[in-house]
Amino acid sequence: MGHYDDCTGDYEDKHPIYPSKSLTKIVSDHIKSTSTYDSLLIKPPLGLRPKYIAYSERLKEINAAIGRYLDAGQVIPQEWIDEFSILNSEI
Repeated sequence: MGHYDDCTGDYEDKHPIYPSKSLTKIVSDHIKSTSTYDSLLIKPPLGLRPKYIAYSERLKEINAAIGRYLDAGQVIPQEWIDEFSILNSEI
């Protein structure tokens, strides 16, 4: 006699083809029971700003400093001119 030869209908009652819970609900319940939902949504730490933004801001700072030195009648340091040229070629 085979395993399912003596079916009385109890098998279908205990093991329905379509479970009462949807698959989404089952997975959701499993995730909630094994870990906290917040731990799944961890944001990565803050990284670096893009190089072109840093260079652009630095160029603005150098330009402003050069303007202040010119207004004050001061000699512009060569390092500023060199850095301005290098950064300007990078962008």
